[in-house]
Amino acid sequence: MPGGESTTQLQFLKEEGLFDAIRKFSKRGGAVFGTCAGAILLATEVHNPPQESLGLLDMTVLRNGYGRQLASDVFFGPSTLKQAPLEMVFIRGPIIEAVGKGIAVLARHEGKAALVEKGNVLAATFHPELTDDTTVHQHFLEMAAKGAVAAAELR
Repeated sequence: MPGGESTTQLQFLKEEGLFDAIRKFSKRGGAVFGTCAGAILLATEVHNPPQESLGLLDMTVLRNGYGRQLASDVFFGPSTLKQAPLEMVFIRGPIIEAVGKGIAVLARHEGKAALVEKGNVLAATFHPELTDDTTVHQHFLEMAAKGAVAAAELR
């Protein structure tokens, strides 16, 4: 699920019947990845202002946590996905204020979780697609492949 404006995306998901479809897909083991606004839509609790979400990751998110920006902010931060720092591009990104039980924090920015996962759901408060580093996307593809193998074994 891409970045953008989460309230607009939420409206679209509902109008097109995708809200419940994404929930069902995830519950059946399908891999879901949300960046920026997509991460907001995956949270169980959203602030600034509050809004409904898919609730697939037990986390509290603050919309527009980094405030208005005239340009993207690029940071390099620690990650459990690779040895070198992970490049993170924030564009009015949300802040993950709290994560629930079982949520793995894979990368942090300014001490806050910036990349999290649980099972088949991955969320980034930044835009990994705006860098040349494919680490996050490769990780998601591995998650999706594991889910596909598990689904095939159930058949």
